[in-house]
Amino acid sequence: MMKHVKFFKTIKFVLSCFFLTFFLSFLTAPAWAHEDLNNAREIINKWNDAVITVRVITTLRVIVEGRETNKIDNETEVVATVIDPSGLTVLSNSSIDPSKIYSEILKQAKTGGENMPKFDMETEISDIKMLLSDGNELSAKMVIKDSDLDLAFIRPTTKLEKPIHALDLSKESKPNILDNIIILTRLGKVAGRIPAISMHRVEAIIKKPRTFYVTDQKAFEGRLGTPVFSLDGKVIGIFLFRVVKSEQKGSFISNALGINTFGMMPVILPAEEITLLAKQALEIKEKGEAEK
Repeated sequence: MMKHVKFFKTIKFVLSCFFLTFFLSFLTAPAWAHEDLNNAREIINKWNDAVITVRVITTLRVIVEGRETNKIDNETEVVATVIDPSGLTVLSNSSIDPSKIYSEILKQAKTGGENMPKFDMETEISDIKMLLSDGNELSAKMVIKDSDLDLAFIRPTTKLEKPIHALDLSKESKPNILDNIIILTRLGKVAGRIPAISMHRVEAIIKKPRTFYVTDQKAFEGRLGTPVFSLDGKVIGIFLFRVVKSEQKGSFISNALGINTFGMMPVILPAEEITLLAKQALEIKEKGEAEK
């Protein structure tokens, strides 16, 4: 019992330090030209209805030495982007299922020593609601997900009476390093879930094993699952959280200096990559409707 108590104290300490260190970096914002501001206003006016809030009820299970030792029920709201008038919506898988992130952090943390018990984390989703900009609330279900790309696709459980305003991923832009970009999101319940916009720059471009665009780390909070635009209004991609197995060795204190050492980084996945999986999700939808 004492062994498990120590383990859960370790979890709390590691996760608290990780997120505190990370979010303290969101302190500055770049200056922008007047014409850039006008372009940003046009984007928020045109596409804000396609950016919605998704409410998810989950159960996070902690499994130690093959036995479930803790179960945490949680209701959370995340941001997502509607990409098809039928209601097909894309969001960050890690924003609704953080078990992969937690597991990777704890596996690399050395505060528990070599005697730290073997553990795993699993997330079960029991309810999904799409909260549209017009106030309507739709029951939804998971269609397909790709945890490696941090993508999850959901859709309404019943056929819509009218199409939903959806983002057109076919009008794609491929930015260069230091190009200006715009991220469109939606604030939380405390702000009435109103749309919000922020402007950043492309700081790096990852080309292997696939293309990802990297912007400053300040862009992370509250923006997973949101669309990213070039200044001319074309879609660059969706803001997601990449998690890979890290080879970094060392203590938690040294790792806490940056999430990159954990093998984690917020990135922009290009629209064309999302379109490929979206086509599969739409095929699943059409097949399900045909079978009814």
